[in-house]
Amino acid sequence: MKARVVVVSGPLSGRTFEVPSGEFVIGREKDCQLAVDSPIVARHHCMLLNEGSVLRVRDLRSPSGTWVNLQPIRQNERILGHSDTVKVGNLVIRVELESSSCKS
Repeated sequence: MKARVVVVSGPLSGRTFEVPSGEFVIGREKDCQLAVDSPIVARHHCMLLNEGSVLRVRDLRSPSGTWVNLQPIRQNERILGHSDTVKVGNLVIRVELESSSCKS
């Protein structure tokens, strides 16, 4: 599955980021794949986990939490679907998923 996120509001608005297989960290630190210069975003705020057929978001114990479709993540993790929105501080991203299908 191909996954990407589009920043729809906040810092970096309009930018698109590919989410590779494995971990994709969102936060303030320079080592994050999506680094946001905002005091209300934690240093390592949340992580997207691209597991091939499933994309998950995991909150990394951020003070303000991570929200999916205006709902706070419960139990630290949630599976994401196409067009879901994720709010991290003042950053809002939209998830775009494209299933990869092999044709013979």
